[in-house]
Formats: sequence, C-alpha cells, structure tokens
Amino acid sequence: MPRAPLALGAHGNVSVKSLPTGGFVASARYRQMDGRIVQRRGTGPSQGKAKVALNRVLATLESAPAAGTAVITPASKLSTVVSVWYVKKAAETAAEKPNCLRPQTLEEYIRLLNREVLDRKGHDRELAGLGNLRLNELTVQVLETFLTALEVKHASQPRNVRAALAGPLNLAVRYGAIPVSPLKLVESFHKPQRDIYSLTAEQVPRFRALVARFGHEPGKPGPRNSRQLADFVEVNLALALRPGELLALHWEDISGLDTDKPMAAIRRTVVTAKSRGTKAQSETKTLSSMRDLSIPQFAAELLRSRKALSHGPLVFPTRNGTVLATAQYQKWLRACVRGTEFSQVTPHALRRTTASLLLAANPASLFEVSRMLGHSSVSVTEKAYLSKKVTRPDLSSPVQELYS
Repeated sequence: MPRAPLALGAHGNVSVKSLPTGGFVASARYRQMDGRIVQRRGTGPSQGKAKVALNRVLATLESAPAAGTAVITPASKLSTVVSVWYVKKAAETAAEKPNCLRPQTLEEYIRLLNREVLDRKGHDRELAGLGNLRLNELTVQVLETFLTALEVKHASQPRNVRAALAGPLNLAVRYGAIPVSPLKLVESFHKPQRDIYSLTAEQVPRFRALVARFGHEPGKPGPRNSRQLADFVEVNLALALRPGELLALHWEDISGLDTDKPMAAIRRTVVTAKSRGTKAQSETKTLSSMRDLSIPQFAAELLRSRKALSHGPLVFPTRNGTVLATAQYQKWLRACVRGTEFSQVTPHALRRTTASLLLAANPASLFEVSRMLGHSSVSVTEKAYLSKKVTRPDLSSPVQELYS
C-alpha cells in the first residue's frame, strides 16, 4: 500500500545521524505550500540538541509564508493565525481596498485580540489566553467557556471579542485548516441593557445656560478653544448628530444659511487611529447615516456668526485649523458638567435628548426621527436611543372613525 503523501505545510519523520567531524544532524522532509518537498536539517553537539535545532527551522517554515501563501494548518497556533490575518488586513486597509476594515476598527480588533485572547502581555493571570492553542483544539466548548469567563469581568466584552476573533477563524476556514468556525456555534451573548439618559424639557434651558458660562467664569479661563463648547452643544441639539459627524462638518456641507431653509449635508465623520491620527473620514458610520438635515434658525444664526470669522474649510476646527478629536469634545463637556445635576450628560445624551423631546411632542413621528438620526431602521431608534418615558401614540380615535 503506497505511503500517504505529506500534507501541505507538514513534515515527515525526523532522522538523526552522527557527523564525521563530531556532533549530530537531524533531518526531515518538509512539504511546502507549492507542493514541493524539501529536506531541512538542524545540527547540534547531541542528538537532542540537533532535534531542537531542526524544530526551530521547521517552526520558522510553519509560521512564514511560502510561495506567496501563508501556511495555516489544523496544527497552527491561534497566535500564528491572528498574525497572518492582521498582516493581510493591514495591507488591505493601507491600500483602501473595497470592504476593507477601517484603520480604527482594525486597531481595536488587534488590541482586543492581543489583550484578551492571546494575552501576550500577561495582564490577566487568572484567565489564561488562547494564543498557544492549536486550531484543532479550539472547540465550541473551549471558546464558550473562555467567553463566559470574560463576561464575568465585563458584561459587554464577549460580544466585542467575538467580533474580533471572527476574522482570524474565518481566515482559517478559507485556508482549509478547519471545516467551519467553531465561533459560529457558540451561544450568543446579549448586550447588557442600560438606562438611556436624556435631558427633560425642563432641564434643557438650565443645561444650555451652564454650557454658555463654561470657559468664561472669573478665575477659570480654561483652554481658549473650550469656549467653543457652547457652539458644539447648540448644533448638537439642533441636528442630533453623532459627535464625529458634528466635528467633521465642512462649510461646503452647509447651504442656504441666508435663506429660510438652511441645510446640512452629513457626508463624513471624524475618526482617530494611531496609524493615521485624527481626520475627517469621507464616509459616515453606515450608508443610512448619509443624510440631509434642515437647520433650525437658532443654529443657522450661530453658524452664520462662525462663518464670518472662519478662515478654513472646517466648521469646528482646532486652534491650528485641523480636525478636532471627539475625545476633546467629550473632555470639555465632562469638565463643564462635573459636580452638577448634569454629570451624566454626554454628546450622545444630547442626541438622545432631541430625539426623545421630538417623540414626546409627536409620538407618531418615529420614522422621521429615525431618518434624522441616520439609523438603519426605526427599531434601532426605539431600542437603543429613545427614553422609555416616551408614550406610544393613541390611535384609538382614528380607528374609531374608520369603523364607526
């Protein structure tokens, strides 16, 4: 019966021979990813050390690409698969290929994988990482046990880690190392419910007055740009924008300021990535986030005043005229509300405030409010953003008229 051929990326039996000059040589046949079989050797003063030297050579071959294709087999460690996946995705992102991961998303995924899954820095001795496990050892039970332990640390972490881990395991499937990703059979971890905070109609005037004073209090000059906070808040309340959408606004996105129908075209968002810094990305969070919004007159008046003093393309730039990071907006807002009744207010809370107040005034306007927020569906608006205090519309009168 003929001997079974070596699998791609695998090696055969190791043989050890003594050398005439002293020492030993360990050798084994290795099948490359192009199908060719080559002989690899390692030498040492003893048989054991010669085998160790050979194993180092084989390990290098198994973790490096051959003939333009990375070697991933059922025996590959998860850490190796993650490294191959990251190199591949980083190249796609750098080339801005269609459907590639955004730089900030790729950075967050590799941060989660290194810290929570591979545990490369050994930050958590109680929860061992999975980096040294091989693909054929990553069973559904192993992954489910690991993610459940993560949930004890942080309720939302399993969902984030699962999203990051899906890419490397799907790559292993495409490379034929595993038949199906075991992650797909792991039970879902539900996002923990949290209280949705928004300002009431009675709180809004007091909050706006507090923000208007920020940066102007005697003895508390603060950073000069922090005085822009009032403008941020006013436009944020007027248009219910995401923080990144607000700070990415360009004057070319604003039209009709001198008319009774001023408009804002939401076409970009601010993103921050270590590899690229902070910039205005020429696409929004989702396709449905690209929208045209009518600007209320109180916000139009503010924007007219800013435009008269502006010398650059950005509506809300830094002192140097560059893109302002969303973290800076959040920092100023936290400094403003610290120690007040509004300590829970965030930029997203302002977005929710406008949506909640609009629905409270007209509960039947859910679809229009959802479009204003740039959500993909009204269910997103209803579940994730709106205050539970909003009552459902009373449709009993229209139904009575239909059938009476």
